[in-house]
Amino acid sequence: AHPHVMIDTRHFDHPFVDTLLDHLSDLDDEDLSEVVDGLCIQGENFQALNLLRERFKEKVDCVYIDPPYNTGNDGFLYKDTYRHSSWMSMMADRLSLTRSLMPEESVVFISNDDYESNRLRTLLDSIFGELNFIANAIWQKVYAPKNSAKHFSDDHEYLLTYANNAEKWRPNLLPRSEKALEK
Repeated sequence: AHPHVMIDTRHFDHPFVDTLLDHLSDLDDEDLSEVVDGLCIQGENFQALNLLRERFKEKVDCVYIDPPYNTGNDGFLYKDTYRHSSWMSMMADRLSLTRSLMPEESVVFISNDDYESNRLRTLLDSIFGELNFIANAIWQKVYAPKNSAKHFSDDHEYLLTYANNAEKWRPNLLPRSEKALEK
């Protein structure tokens, strides 16, 4: 009844999970697009990327990465207090693996903030090439100044965008509404 619903099997007992997986026996076939339209993997990202490397080499059209911002105050369970060089090394490993999954006409989006933005841009230039830089979009994350700010209220973050090959990648634009055309 709901062919596109995502199921987290940890919420079900083993007999149900076994029955569900029996119905998805084609998951090991070469062409997964016949059986599923997406894949969600939970785990440490470097290990997950290595797991995906051979099966999905040059098959991932769009990648979104939300790395640790390296500020030490995110409250996440993963390490978020790297020295800059350690953070860059961690990101370089993951971005290199990510690129191997991407065909020429694909794109990667990476969220970041002021803390590591310049270093991340330099790293992306070295992995994807300066000519594959598409944009550095700025998005507003806070709509009112923080009175607790030590210097300035930080109200924005970035979304760095690189194509695997800028000559071949084109955004899949949404059609404009009549209201947008009037403007």
